Amino acid sequence: MSDTFTLQELIEQSELIQALNMEFAAVRDRQDLQKVLDEKLKGLFDFHSHFIELIKPDTLTVSMVSDEAENSPFRGWLTEQELRNDELTHNVLTTKEPVVVEVGQDFGEQKRFNFSSGTKINRLIQIRLSVREKAIGIWGICQRQNQNISAGHLRLIRQIANMLSIAVDSILANEEIKRREEEKSKILSFSNAIASASDKYTLGKIIGQQLDTLFNIHEYCIYIISRDEKWRWAFLFDRDTAIAKYPDFKELIELPQDNNDELYQVAKNATDVLLLTAEEYYRLPGTAPYREMGDAINFKGWGCHTIRLAQEDVAVLTFNHNNIHEMKPQLGLFKSICSQLAITASNLLSRDELERRENEKTILLSLSTEIASLKSREDLFTVVNAKIKEIFSITQFGIIKVDEDGKTHSAFMMDLGIPETYQADYEQVAKLKYSVTDSVFQNVMASDEPVVLDVNRLAAEKNPTEYVKFWKRVGFTSLVCFPLKTGGETIGAILLNRGAKPFMSAETHLLKGICAQLSVAVSNILANEKVINQLSEINRYKQQLEDEKVYLQEEIHTANNSADFIGSSPEIKKVLRLINTVAHTDSTVLLLGETGTGKELVARAIHNNSPRKNKLMVKVNCAALPASLIESELFGHERGSFTGALDRRIGKFELAHKGTLFLDEIGELPLEMQAKLLRVLQEKEIERVGGKTTINVDVRIIAATNRDLEKEMDEGRFRSDLFYRLNIFPIILPPLRVRQDDIPLLTSYFIKKFAKKTGKQVEATTNNVMLEMMRYSWPGNVRELEHLIERSVLLEMGQVIKQIHLPVPKTASNFQGDSTFQLTTIDDNERQHIFDTLTYCGGRITGAGGAAEILGVPPSTLHSKMKRLGIVRKHVV
Repeated sequence: MSDTFTLQELIEQSELIQALNMEFAAVRDRQDLQKVLDEKLKGLFDFHSHFIELIKPDTLTVSMVSDEAENSPFRGWLTEQELRNDELTHNVLTTKEPVVVEVGQDFGEQKRFNFSSGTKINRLIQIRLSVREKAIGIWGICQRQNQNISAGHLRLIRQIANMLSIAVDSILANEEIKRREEEKSKILSFSNAIASASDKYTLGKIIGQQLDTLFNIHEYCIYIISRDEKWRWAFLFDRDTAIAKYPDFKELIELPQDNNDELYQVAKNATDVLLLTAEEYYRLPGTAPYREMGDAINFKGWGCHTIRLAQEDVAVLTFNHNNIHEMKPQLGLFKSICSQLAITASNLLSRDELERRENEKTILLSLSTEIASLKSREDLFTVVNAKIKEIFSITQFGIIKVDEDGKTHSAFMMDLGIPETYQADYEQVAKLKYSVTDSVFQNVMASDEPVVLDVNRLAAEKNPTEYVKFWKRVGFTSLVCFPLKTGGETIGAILLNRGAKPFMSAETHLLKGICAQLSVAVSNILANEKVINQLSEINRYKQQLEDEKVYLQEEIHTANNSADFIGSSPEIKKVLRLINTVAHTDSTVLLLGETGTGKELVARAIHNNSPRKNKLMVKVNCAALPASLIESELFGHERGSFTGALDRRIGKFELAHKGTLFLDEIGELPLEMQAKLLRVLQEKEIERVGGKTTINVDVRIIAATNRDLEKEMDEGRFRSDLFYRLNIFPIILPPLRVRQDDIPLLTSYFIKKFAKKTGKQVEATTNNVMLEMMRYSWPGNVRELEHLIERSVLLEMGQVIKQIHLPVPKTASNFQGDSTFQLTTIDDNERQHIFDTLTYCGGRITGAGGAAEILGVPPSTLHSKMKRLGIVRKHVV
């Protein structure tokens, strides 16, 4: 090829340029351009291959047009850094003239080119393609043979390059128009598809199908960002995907996620769509909990994009992709789709907000209607347990109240659902009152928003309150608390526990409305309870007055039919001294002695000489009550607590409040009632049968029995702990047979009493009658003497009792069963005599008035006899 062209060649070139200009003008796509270059230029320049590289903002890429792949000199694409460092490319792009490179070696060694093995390229001609002075690419011609290239050829190449630039620009414009049309079509198709959804479930499925079709995205989730930007929660996702069926997915997806976590911050700070391989994703902070689930679904790539609407972050779209880098060419369309999703999510949120508000109004109206009729804690508990647990998905709740004194707070209502092992612990903690100035309560009261209490942190503080320690013991980790107020005054607080799930702003708004309703309900119930307590107190006092009237009448009757202490024997004087000693105290007294010795008379004497004498002394005969009614008789009962309980009844303990309770025949009390009586004596509080509240009582106990309680304890019929609780101040009443000196005085008193009662003129007894009575053993003691005198007065026709009908001892021939006389051995008689004497002496053996002195034997002799006969001192005062 010569350096100059002949005229004929110039004419041919001119015609060629005109023809090429027409050909280039008719080009519409890359295939047309490839055909023109191959058919029109190959013969002109005798090139081995050619290529066109296009310039993008950050890369230099080929494949606009090129020869067949096996002969293509194109390696791939140059990155921005490689493009900046490529000297050849830089030279081509900075000049309008063709750049000729004489290679002279295997061009396969060149970085940017890739030829078949053995291919030799001797010359490379490159020229810039530009439109309006802006470079759009490079046209390259590769020649194998060494041939001359003239200036004319270079001018021709430049002329063709100008036409080629216009053709390439036209093709690129057509491709951009086509791309945009296709993108618009896809966006429109996407919009039409999601518009057909009737509910969120269907919408989630449709979006998943569309994303799969358009971008090969297999799983996705749209997280809505809360208004305060503190939380995000899953709003839309396809529930039919593999990840949605993973066992732990539901728990992960349902919990709101904190926007302060590191993973969200990475997504938020990304300037574009974030595309990561699985390995890159797992290197991000906060992704460890998702590794097991990712491995289970063969997770390979993850993408994330923040969806914005009017410059505001409204949602975050995350998705999984098997080849995440395939997404890069489609990011423009993907962002457009995300804009559509932003509008869709916003519309759904607005609809959800309207539904939520309507639902909130319905809930509050329903709750208001139910609360308006509540009168008791039980009714409120039923409503709260059903409503609040369902609405907020909580496991436990509680309401605390500010006490009437305004200085303390205590439990009002609790449903903690704690294990049985902690129940006693809870009851103990719930009974206590706590200062309203404690830090936890103050923190709740000072807030107008729900307060989240970190139980572990509170328990670690110095001197935590008992209820905080209890929360820690039962395993609570966090509680949400909100104050209850009426008229600007704090009356309490509500505590809710639903684990790690936080309260969102919509839930907080509803909770405030419910708390306003609960505040009114709690206030009304407290006021109602106060009125009920006042009415109950009035009724109690009324009932007590009525019962006191009956008991006073009985007391007056008893007083009129009971003698004072009659007698001057040392035994009676000793009893009187003991009465005077204990009467002015509140100590429990245990009266021991045989039947008929006057135990009730002693009990009245103790009461009448005590500070409680202006109150009632209530008597309970434990032996006369059926076992089934003893508890009701002692503690009272509520209406309907058992069959026949038609009204509330006040028990003897309540009736004896501030007074004295005389428990006669205490040894007859059943073991079950002994345990309950012991608890009352220790705690000084009772519960009515069928009742739910405890009642404090202040009662002095006087108990009496004719049984040997120590023997009863040994045989398991009487509780030892109750015995020691009662045996604080025992008084032993002597039998009539050891105080025979008092028999004449008692006889004279009873004769006068019954003579007056019967209207007879009986005044005394004969000496023989008196001697008979002095010799008689009186097993029935004073009561037996009283009844015999009454009988004798009735039978006597004159003024002097000449005969008294004492029981006749039975002989061995007619002895049957129990009797006042039994056949015994000398040892038995001696044992009984020593025992009676010891009883009379209070167990004292030596000294003045001791048993040895009375029996007339040395103390050592008495000790020997007691040891031989098996006698042990008992009932020592």
